[in-house]
Amino acid sequence: MSSLLHLKSGLSRVISTRSVTSYQSNPDLANALHKWTGGTVELTSSGSVARLQLNRPEKSNCLSGEMMIQFRQKAEVRDFV
Repeated sequence: MSSLLHLKSGLSRVISTRSVTSYQSNPDLANALHKWTGGTVELTSSGSVARLQLNRPEKSNCLSGEMMIQFRQKAEVRDFV
């Protein structure tokens, strides 16, 4: 297995077991994510193509806690997850 493939499969397991949706049942995680402010995640769609765009140029589009929550919420709207 290539290193990249191994990394992707490992990351998939981490994401599935530590999903951002768990913030809803974990108030400590929710508080921590909300304190890490800045940026937005925008959702646009055209036909069957949807686009999630990170908007935090001052930090090179690095995800903040708020953006992690927004990303998950907007992905759920489009049934990406």
